[in-house]
Amino acid sequence: MQKAHALCLPSVRESGGAVLLEAMSSARPVIALDYGGPAEIVNAQVGALVAMQTPEQVTADLYHLLIDIFEHPALWEKRPIQARKEAEEKIHKMYDYLLKNYIINAAAASKNVLLRSE
Repeated sequence: MQKAHALCLPSVRESGGAVLLEAMSSARPVIALDYGGPAEIVNAQVGALVAMQTPEQVTADLYHLLIDIFEHPALWEKRPIQARKEAEEKIHKMYDYLLKNYIINAAAASKNVLLRSE
């Protein structure tokens, strides 16, 4: 990941986007389709989302974004810094949620009750 200029995830089957968080935590801008989990992770400050219209349009948009990274590096230079910051925030929020639920369920385990925090 350290040698990559960016991560491009053109998948419609990516439900969570963990690989995007991995790239962002490595301070890499990310490009993904505006669909599912990636649409909740990627924004203009960390990379770019590609609208899903036709396969030809998606291919053309991805191509132009990848070329843009090399032809206009100044436009992309702040995105890795913001990507890392946002990835750290999202990962900490996720771990806090998991830890909170673990603690709640560990306390409830003696009563054979499964609880979930909101």
